[in-house]
Amino acid sequence: MPGFMIRIVLVFAVVLVAASPASPEDFFSYSRMAAGARDPETKIAYWTSAIESRTEDTGDFPLSRAFFNRGTAYARIGLTKRALADYDRAVAADPRFAKAYNNRGILRWASGDRHGALADYDRAVEVSPSFFEAYYNRGIARSAARDYRRAIEDYTMAVSISTRYAKAYNNRGIARAAIGEYPDAIADYDRAIEIDPNDPVFYNNRGVALVRMDRPKEALTDFSRALALSPSYTTARRNRGIANHLAGRYGPAAEDYRMVLRENPGDREIDLGRRRALAGRKLASVKVTGDETKTTGREFRMGETPAKERPFGMDRGPGRDPSLDERPGIGSAQRREATRTGLPALRPGEKREGTREPGPEQKRAAGEHYARGIELAKKGNSGRAVAELSRAIRLNPDESGAYVERGRLYAERGDLAQAGADFDKAIALSPENPSLYYNRGIILYNKKLYNRAIEDFSRAIALNPGDPESFNNRGSARLAAGEPDMAVRDYTQALAVRSDYARASANRGVALFYRGDFPGALSDFNSALRIDPRDDLALHNRGIVRYVLGDRRGALSDFNAAIALDPGNPYPRIWRLAVATEESVTMSSAYRAEESARYARPSPSWPGALMRGFLGLTAEAELLRIASTEKDARLAGQRRAEALYYLGLRKKTMEKKSEPAMDYFKRSLAEDTSVTHARRLARFEVSGD
Repeated sequence: MPGFMIRIVLVFAVVLVAASPASPEDFFSYSRMAAGARDPETKIAYWTSAIESRTEDTGDFPLSRAFFNRGTAYARIGLTKRALADYDRAVAADPRFAKAYNNRGILRWASGDRHGALADYDRAVEVSPSFFEAYYNRGIARSAARDYRRAIEDYTMAVSISTRYAKAYNNRGIARAAIGEYPDAIADYDRAIEIDPNDPVFYNNRGVALVRMDRPKEALTDFSRALALSPSYTTARRNRGIANHLAGRYGPAAEDYRMVLRENPGDREIDLGRRRALAGRKLASVKVTGDETKTTGREFRMGETPAKERPFGMDRGPGRDPSLDERPGIGSAQRREATRTGLPALRPGEKREGTREPGPEQKRAAGEHYARGIELAKKGNSGRAVAELSRAIRLNPDESGAYVERGRLYAERGDLAQAGADFDKAIALSPENPSLYYNRGIILYNKKLYNRAIEDFSRAIALNPGDPESFNNRGSARLAAGEPDMAVRDYTQALAVRSDYARASANRGVALFYRGDFPGALSDFNSALRIDPRDDLALHNRGIVRYVLGDRRGALSDFNAAIALDPGNPYPRIWRLAVATEESVTMSSAYRAEESARYARPSPSWPGALMRGFLGLTAEAELLRIASTEKDARLAGQRRAEALYYLGLRKKTMEKKSEPAMDYFKRSLAEDTSVTHARRLARFEVSGD
């Protein structure tokens, strides 16, 4: 991994096999099986087992998350009291659990507990000020209570955090229309339509506002567009009849009224309107109808499942589980995917043609094979793991989690064709689940297929535009693909969704560094470290930027702090030695002795070999040979360029030979043209920019 590090949120379905008697590992095993289950009843059973197996609460995955997930599963099948009880336990265990407050608020609202719902939404935004969905839900509650001004404030907060939240713009438009602010309402409907031009409700609501502004002819276009998108949309047809009547188009008005009466023969107002239209008489009154406020946002979202740490280069950052968004119905996109993969997508509760639904015993056996496969994968026994996962799939072919894990194993083997086939099957089973594209994007990223990873992260974003991790990871893929400008845009979007997202801030700092915006990079690293002062990689990277900006003491402080947090990382040790050599002879001698003892033995691995080269313990030719042993030609070129840069840094700092140092920096630039920290630093040394 290069000296400048990128944190990327890694998501893999890693499960530990349950042991007997109960142990902490049981909890992770049951939790993972719950996350992989498709039906809520199975999820509930596994989450219950996970909760019962917990002997003590720990920070790796607090028990509050298990209660939250089980409560979510209960909510999905309408067991409201049980769901509320689990959300109560979740917030009791973690009083700052914003998603649990949000979900409890939704259930309380649906149960008629208006005050309790508002209190929950208040608490959700208090503990998580960037939680735009809680603002949205509170706006719905306030609008229902006719507190339109405060509802507008909430919707405004929601769209300021998530700028493409079409439903929030629509709802703000409804609230503005309710207090007579029709031009502002129309502006909101315009924005909602710009974001999602295929929602008929937005056109209907804009048409209503135009009618109330005495612009019925303009409104006709909107009502007709709504009906083109949804021919059975009776409200829009009713409103079009009224708009036609107001515009003096009595024949079309009578026809619209007639069709409305076919659906609602008891609508006396429309019956009277039809009679007046047939007689060529004007309307006696105008009662166009806007739709109710759009429904609560992102309710019962999963995504709080434990994930064991999995390294990416020098990064040991925690993973994030799939969000498990389950959207009912099947659309054209699913049908296209099914045609491509040969595995038809299923509606909830639908059985695959020519197969039988697995029984409880079969599902249990499949779960056992699945857990066994995960444990074998964890131990590095890929072959047996694949065999166990294949047995799980044969027993329960609709279990997408097994396809995901088997696909990951195939990808690690280099069998991308089979890996792709497994992810295709998982996606065919849940084609509107953004986490599947998200996970496949991670696999592709780790296989250095950056453009394909970008495509998958883009799909995940399209399905879940409020997910900051997807923006962060797409930014990391774009940065790896040599697109720092696009990466900056993605990291910025991630921060717009979640302002306290330390990794996105640190990653944007890396991208700005590559662009040559050193002050901007420093600002981002400062922001990241204010949120997470123990981020060793951000400390290390800030140290490099401080060095470039001439702040040697600040750089040295950062490198020492990074080493204290991660003593085994050679990069901050290299930089500490380089900076100390420029600052203090005594300090330099002490550090050189320490590092020479630590790296006395030959190291064929990278970056240990790089440190030995910097210390002068490995000759240049040998260092370049070790760099070239990397099978990936692109990475081998990057390592040779990195070796040449650090040999130049040794000449510049430890040997005080500026001209030979410059030769090494130029050779580094000529060796590789990729976007890397070494190239950025070599360019700075050669040209000063």
